[in-house]
Amino acid sequence: MATGAIPINHSVAASVVLAIANLIELPEPAHLLNQLKGRRNKSKVELADVETILEILEGA
Repeated sequence: MATGAIPINHSVAASVVLAIANLIELPEPAHLLNQLKGRRNKSKVELADVETILEILEGA
């Protein structure tokens, strides 16, 4: 842990991330995949993976 870092309760952090995701409009899966491929050219993530992740965020 870095000096001065605050310990993180991962279940609380996950809940916060999911709550924020519910407040914002999530991007279209294809657009998100294109952004990922632009940053990580060799990523093996497929559109179905991105769709599943967005469904998880929406359902939380």
